[in-house]
Amino acid sequence: MTTEIFPSLSVKVTPREEESLSSFIIRVARSNGASINWFMNNYRSSNSDHIKISDISRLDFYPFNVLDIGLIEKHLYLEKGSLRQLSFRNILIKFKGEGRPENARFMKGMIRKNLHYCPACLSEGDYYSLLWRIETINFCFKHRIQLKSICESCQRSINYSSIGQIGYCPYCKSKMASPCGTSKDIDLIELSEESRKRDILKELLSNKPFNLDSKDAAMRILYVLSKKGLSDKIYEQIGIRKSYLLQFARDSMKFKRSIHLNTIIRFLCEVRLSFAEFIRINVPQKFKELILNDNELRNSTRYLCLAPWCNSYLQAGSLQFTGTNVKHKGEQRLKWYMCCYECGCEYAIHEDVLLERSYFIKGYLQLKDKDISNLSKREIASITGLSITQSRRISAYLTGRGLICTSRYKYDEELVSDFVSALKAGDKISNIVKWPCWENEEHYLVYRYNTRVMQVLMMKKNNQPHRKYKKDIKHKLASICKQFMQSDVKITNHEISEALGITVETLIKWGLHEYIKEMKHAQKMLQRRKKIEVWMKRIEAFFHEEWEIDMQMRVIYERLNLSQSYLCGFAPEVNTFIREKRIELTRVFLYFIP
Repeated sequence: MTTEIFPSLSVKVTPREEESLSSFIIRVARSNGASINWFMNNYRSSNSDHIKISDISRLDFYPFNVLDIGLIEKHLYLEKGSLRQLSFRNILIKFKGEGRPENARFMKGMIRKNLHYCPACLSEGDYYSLLWRIETINFCFKHRIQLKSICESCQRSINYSSIGQIGYCPYCKSKMASPCGTSKDIDLIELSEESRKRDILKELLSNKPFNLDSKDAAMRILYVLSKKGLSDKIYEQIGIRKSYLLQFARDSMKFKRSIHLNTIIRFLCEVRLSFAEFIRINVPQKFKELILNDNELRNSTRYLCLAPWCNSYLQAGSLQFTGTNVKHKGEQRLKWYMCCYECGCEYAIHEDVLLERSYFIKGYLQLKDKDISNLSKREIASITGLSITQSRRISAYLTGRGLICTSRYKYDEELVSDFVSALKAGDKISNIVKWPCWENEEHYLVYRYNTRVMQVLMMKKNNQPHRKYKKDIKHKLASICKQFMQSDVKITNHEISEALGITVETLIKWGLHEYIKEMKHAQKMLQRRKKIEVWMKRIEAFFHEEWEIDMQMRVIYERLNLSQSYLCGFAPEVNTFIREKRIELTRVFLYFIP
């Protein structure tokens, strides 16, 4: 909650070129004779609780969760939006994608926590540049000297959260400004490379509107690199694998990620492009289709069953799609799941190659010439190179079909029919495995991988619940959050997922937890406002009915059942209201008493 105490600030301060917002706020507060802590708390945003002095460093990242920037601009008679480019807000907005800008991670590791500064700049003007907060900016381009990273007097690094006055060390109080000439030892090549980075960053910090997500950026990078005919080493130089760029361009990442800003900047420096030129690139539709379609046709007749014992071995049309298009297994991206209804082998495509997922063929090739009847499960696993669990399945499958040594369990056709009937009736495998007829796990597995049973499992249509779509859920989510706030039900991921009928994991996967987090905060602020309204009514009633002229502040707070120290952090405006109400009534009382 922002408290408008003054219609404007008495001393008007204007931002310097490239100045950081934290530097500007310190100058404004000191110029108007206010402490930084008082100033920030009286201009805090509606999204912010009590602000600490250490929060000053947050202003350079995304200040709108801390301060009411619009009100500060209004009270300083500055042009609306003029303070935006004093923080990284403009960069965050341009690349934020679907998430909240303050939660963006594409600048992770780029922003310094400790001050770097140019003594010559400080001798000419008391402000800190926003660009000095970027890790890769190490030079002052105006004075052509390297930035200092410590106080020259006490030799300590200066944390941004400790800064209380521009140009002075917060630890030893010594002045950091000093005029100095151009350095003769400066590396001109390094300076030139850094100059390009600086120009790109200045473009990004400007108020020019545009929006670029990782999918668009990846597509443009791939297009530019393909046109220039550069070798694959360029991907190492810009810090990203080509396969990753392709995943970004196809939007096929398992988890939502963003291309790091450093990668984009390094790319632009390598190919000598300005950001304005990068934005103007028009990627041809033909190139997009080449990247998105991967030059392939989804045609099951191209793929054949590879099981040597199968009646459909190497026959066209022997594989059928299961309906799963893409899945990620570790580092592998598997697509186009297929199966053979004849033998039960399961397949997928990995890097243009047909891959068997069930491992029956691999197990067969390893075990076909061996007698495994007297081998332990661990010994079989060491031969196949697979896990013990996988080797158990493979042994049951192969021995049950007589492909290697004969299983000691002979098929009881009546039991096979019971198994098949139970599956068709909708019984779950997890229930069938508990049937008392099974002597042990091997006995169950032999029947589980019986040809008839496998065919039913593959062809059986599971009664899946109605599929929910992100677009529909997003509309419903807003309505549920509104209902929760009106009925004062606590908003949590668990409660929301229950109301939507989806899991918490799906909420997170779809990025909806960010909106829920925002609604949690909105609910907290609403509850705070309601609490303050109740207190205000109580205070009004108290001063109207119980207050006495000689009553001390301590007694007033005791009668109101409020804590002055707690209100300093939670709602300082309530303390202000009590104090001003007491002064007002005291003046009225003394006016009528001769």
